[in-house]
Amino acid sequence: MKRVTLLLIGLVFTLGFNAFAKNGNGNGNNNEYITVEKQGNFEDENSWLNGNVPSDFENIDKEMTINGTITRNGNLNPVTVNVNDTLIVDGDYENNQWGGLDIKSGAKVEIFGNLNCSEAVTIAQGGILIVHGNLTSTNAGLLIKGDLVVKGDFSTDSKTQVNNSGNLIVGGDFSHLGGGLNGHSDDIYILDPNANITNPGWGIIYNGEYGDIEDFKRVEEGTDLENIVDEMGLLNPAVKWLGTVDSDWFNSSNWKNGHLPDSNSKVEIDSNNNAPVINGNASIAILTISENAGVTVKPGALLEITKNVNNNGTIVLESTNSNLSSLMLPENPTKSGNVNVTGVS
Repeated sequence: MKRVTLLLIGLVFTLGFNAFAKNGNGNGNNNEYITVEKQGNFEDENSWLNGNVPSDFENIDKEMTINGTITRNGNLNPVTVNVNDTLIVDGDYENNQWGGLDIKSGAKVEIFGNLNCSEAVTIAQGGILIVHGNLTSTNAGLLIKGDLVVKGDFSTDSKTQVNNSGNLIVGGDFSHLGGGLNGHSDDIYILDPNANITNPGWGIIYNGEYGDIEDFKRVEEGTDLENIVDEMGLLNPAVKWLGTVDSDWFNSSNWKNGHLPDSNSKVEIDSNNNAPVINGNASIAILTISENAGVTVKPGALLEITKNVNNNGTIVLESTNSNLSSLMLPENPTKSGNVNVTGVS
């Protein structure tokens, strides 16, 4: 009996030690929220160890440890978060309290909204952080030993220290105001050739020591990282309508950074300021129109879209009795939306 008792005690001690190693303080008490190693929703009480469920699923008041694949269906405003496996946030992430966000080796965090930081973000080698919106960091550190992919704009203030020995990939504008940026030309990629780049007048960004989209394709060809970036649509950056001068589609000054779209372009119209008017033949690959925005095709003009359309606004086709406008769409567009055909005199 004594021998069996000793073995059981040893077994209990071993299991307890492993749980401690996995979860930090590890005992699943009320001082920490810990998810179980399964796939589940953040809001499901079965996703939490010992039924210790946050009382508010958006504003989290205690340290969290994420095991398994956990999806938060909405915004998240937590305190310290340790990610061992996968955390998906289908909304904005506010990283502004206590110990910040710590992504372990082999772990993944994917945010489908914006990431706003005034606390540290740490990405271990082998870990990855994916932000589908914008990343803004103020008065906080970004320690990147793994991969950080930002589909939108990347912005840090003069009090943010960025230490990057992994990969920092940005699909939108890049703004760094001088808090310190350590990295090499093969560590940082600004993919959009039309990106607005702001720097303090010194450092690697000012010196042009970063990669562009062609560098990224060459270095990362065939890798998982290339597949992720491609699936996010970043290897074909959008040409954006501004309407700065007038409504003429063919005036390059109306497009972001003067980039006039061509037959390979992915075009985004999200502003109704001087809504674009096509008076000629225009051919593009992809067209996305936001709500309350639109484009007008004048009599005798042609708009050809070869790959996809996602129209949440309005396409207007103007014609006369003797002069018709034309719209050519791909076979299976995501959303053709409202297409108004009007006669003009």
